[in-house]
Amino acid sequence: LSRAYHEVYTRQKGRDFLGMRDYYQMVQLLWRKLVLPQRASEHGAKTTFGPEVLCRALCRNFSGNEDSLVGVLETFGRECFSMTLSPSLRPPVSDLVSESLKDHNARHLMLLTTIGAALPLLFSHGLVPASAPVLVGSTFPDDCHDLYLIQHVNRVKAAMAVGETIILWNLDRIYESLYDVLNQRYVVRTSGGRTRRSLRLAIGARSQLCPVEEGFRLIVVVEQDHAHQNLDLPLLNRFEKFQMNPEHLLEASQVDAAAQLGEWMSSVADESGMRTVPATFCGVHAGTSASLLLAAALDERTKETQQDATEYEALERARQHLAALATPFAFMRSTRLRSVVLPEEAERHANLAALVRRLDASGGTDLAVVLTKTPLLVLQGPWTSLRLSEVSSEARLEALLSDFYNSEAPGASTLVVHCDPHISPQAMID
Repeated sequence: LSRAYHEVYTRQKGRDFLGMRDYYQMVQLLWRKLVLPQRASEHGAKTTFGPEVLCRALCRNFSGNEDSLVGVLETFGRECFSMTLSPSLRPPVSDLVSESLKDHNARHLMLLTTIGAALPLLFSHGLVPASAPVLVGSTFPDDCHDLYLIQHVNRVKAAMAVGETIILWNLDRIYESLYDVLNQRYVVRTSGGRTRRSLRLAIGARSQLCPVEEGFRLIVVVEQDHAHQNLDLPLLNRFEKFQMNPEHLLEASQVDAAAQLGEWMSSVADESGMRTVPATFCGVHAGTSASLLLAAALDERTKETQQDATEYEALERARQHLAALATPFAFMRSTRLRSVVLPEEAERHANLAALVRRLDASGGTDLAVVLTKTPLLVLQGPWTSLRLSEVSSEARLEALLSDFYNSEAPGASTLVVHCDPHISPQAMID
């Protein structure tokens, strides 16, 4: 194991994404799996150190970068068993995340993702309780002060005190306050027959010991490029890290369906004469196909039948969603695109004002993200408008949304939020 790790560590390119903490944690995990059960019971079932056990331990502690993980599995397999660990031995990411969250001896969790995809996936796949709090960092100008950060640190303190799982997203500025929490060096005190554990938490310019109940788990969701390029290496080494995007949660049959959907999008782009798939479908990215198929499967499971959608049904539903994202030029030129929607649905592509009127008339709770080049001045109508660039703080945004939802005035049924990427940071829009 030591020879394999030394080779992996010394051959890293660029930043040392993998560190000694990853290796020590892997050894401790193997000890808990192989040695501890034998000490607890001489007659208990014994776990043999084999390729499957090693592969699982490596995936738990050396994930977060697919290229480096492939090299890790190859090197450790060669040194320990004179073979390459088969990709079939790798557990699904959802199993690794679930196992980590249930392991009270594990490090806290960092999920590397794109466009924040891991956040909804955690809840939709039941990996965290629906009540788990999510702290989202603000990029509004009036929130760039110490009081705002202290409020978030105090929320983490409250989660520690009750043994709660808490999720942080886009909160880089408070990580420095959490180093002692991430080190998991507990101060243990016994009083009145009860044992209490505490950790030191930095709050503002001071630090204090804060009680920690069993079950407290911290999950940090970060953009994978940001983690690889910008986050401090000592911070990264204090987490179990996993890449979590929609494609990592697909089943075997869904992988084939995602490939078919990608081919269909390419054929539509070619037929319509557009340069690329992103130029044909607004907002499409590498994880769109997988995300749509996961959503189709989830929709079926929430129905009374509790049955998964067939591959054909999931593909048709995904194509219909993509048709709603197609540009007007692509919609006019592609027969493949028009064949998956009803003629009256094509009216939504007329112009931005027509789409807003349609949503306003539909009632219900429709949510729509619209990418458009239409001047925002044309959106004069019986609806409420809000310019994101004019909002100065998270509290101000909450107040405006609260006023909208509680208002009974005419035109209060539809809210149009203007987000100009040339004025507002992308993180604020996301």
